[in-house]
Amino acid sequence: MSVELHGTVMQRRYHINEETKVGEARRDAVQLAQAHGLDATMTGRVAIVATELANNLLRHGGGGELLLQPIAAANGTLIELLAIDRGKGMPDVERCMNDGYSTGGTAGTGLGAIRRLAVEFDIYSVMDAGTVVLARVGSSAAARFGAVSVTMRGESECGDSWRLAIGDGMTAAIVVDGLGHGPLAAVAAQRSTAAFGEAPFDAPREVIERSHRYMSGTRGAAAACANIDPKGLLRYAGVGNISGSMVTADKSQGLASHNGTLGLHMPRLQQFEYQRAPRAIARRMHASPRGSGAGTEPCSVHARCRGSRTPKAAPGRERAASVLLSCSTEAAGTNRARRSHRTRRWCRPATRWRCFSV
Repeated sequence: MSVELHGTVMQRRYHINEETKVGEARRDAVQLAQAHGLDATMTGRVAIVATELANNLLRHGGGGELLLQPIAAANGTLIELLAIDRGKGMPDVERCMNDGYSTGGTAGTGLGAIRRLAVEFDIYSVMDAGTVVLARVGSSAAARFGAVSVTMRGESECGDSWRLAIGDGMTAAIVVDGLGHGPLAAVAAQRSTAAFGEAPFDAPREVIERSHRYMSGTRGAAAACANIDPKGLLRYAGVGNISGSMVTADKSQGLASHNGTLGLHMPRLQQFEYQRAPRAIARRMHASPRGSGAGTEPCSVHARCRGSRTPKAAPGRERAASVLLSCSTEAAGTNRARRSHRTRRWCRPATRWRCFSV
């Protein structure tokens, strides 16, 4: 069986707060494209998109972050560029997309050019909150999922990790929060994702038990694993400071996790099964160091750490990890883009994105 495994490459993160950072991000984007086999034409597109996104962050967002990562696709590799700012936002996104419209005295062709050069494009903006622009550049579209996984400032490695596997009608995912942060937490998280990668479509209980064995000798981690079969049956298992819920437009159903710490102490583990509701449009897992109020997107599955419901990670802590396992256009809801409580997770329920945020 052919399996697509995603999440094996950590994102590159650039803080765009001055003009010199624009050139730095562009050069690194070009190097990333060349390293993953993109031809001269596609590499040139990557350079233009990186430049336009970085300039927009400076001119219209008051600075922000540009995240880069390679995404495997059937016909090669895409380069994904994600620009995030916390500026004034756009009062009318569609109008801002039109060539010639500008609020900064420029030619007003940047966003339109990005959309034309990208094989996949999305944008979301909230007044007085900020804007997120996603562009993927390559020869063909990739699997419909998204991810954010970046290190804490001052650290060389991220203590959170995730993997997504797609194949033969199955979708499986794992999110891991290594205890603490930095390299030692990363070692624990990577042991767990390696255990998942060996046989991602094994029962989640088996994946968690294998992760526990692999993490022996590390500082340990909390983790949750789930898979969905073609009939919509969700199987779930979690250990540690993780909780879960299946959220529909009408109700919320809890997903049970167990106390313990993988790699150190794991009680007798039980796997739980849930049938996808007829109106379900999404399933999501979420894990964070302090927890957050799980979003209210229709029909989601959430797995998140227990604890404070503050929407921001505490100073010196890793960012949250969350997963949207699947999404369909059944169940109406609304076509309006929705933003979660976390500033780093956006998705459109009316599309078919699988969204991750770590």
